[in-house]
Amino acid sequence: MNKMQEIINKDYTPLEKILGIATALCVGIIIGFMLAPAKKGIMIGSKNGCNNGSHNKENGNSNQIASKDGAKK
Repeated sequence: MNKMQEIINKDYTPLEKILGIATALCVGIIIGFMLAPAKKGIMIGSKNGCNNGSHNKENGNSNQIASKDGAKK
């Protein structure tokens, strides 16, 4: 118990204080990510799609762009 009291009562330099706070913050963020409910995984983006006609999967070819009348360019 004396060792723990020595650590708590020690005079820390400003750099040691900043590093201690930064370490605690990083550990807290990592623990938060590990405990967060990620049931469907982590996704970056919203999967809305661009909907500009460049992904024409109806006709079987996603590389060709269809015009408004349905003809491929």
